[in-house]
Amino acid sequence: MTPVFRPLVAAAFLVLSFWSAAPAAPPPPGDRAEAFAICAGRLWALSVRQAAVGDPSSQATGRMREDFDMLLGAVLPDAASDRQAQRWRVDGWVQIAHLLARNQYGATPRRRDLAATRMASRIDTCRRMILRR
Repeated sequence: MTPVFRPLVAAAFLVLSFWSAAPAAPPPPGDRAEAFAICAGRLWALSVRQAAVGDPSSQATGRMREDFDMLLGAVLPDAASDRQAQRWRVDGWVQIAHLLARNQYGATPRRRDLAATRMASRIDTCRRMILRR
């Protein structure tokens, strides 16, 4: 490599290093609204299941769902009457309801375990949005 190109390569390396380390811009409000609504639906389904089996964590799960509803209302003020927001909530509900059913009624232990792992991952994704663990 010639001495002239070394500074250019070093500069390009530094620019790419800082560029990749730059914090990502927050997602657009529509994407945030979708994420908040889906998480609200997921947590709603989980809290209903927890309450049905007498799990004391159902109250904490319900409060977290309320937090997501509040966040959804902040980015989409008419979320309570918005049809798309309702669809996103239902999508989240169905995801968790399906995994809960597979966890309980799966044909094999492997399928039940896989459903439990997927459900835990989806719920954890929502929890990390708020708690940043």
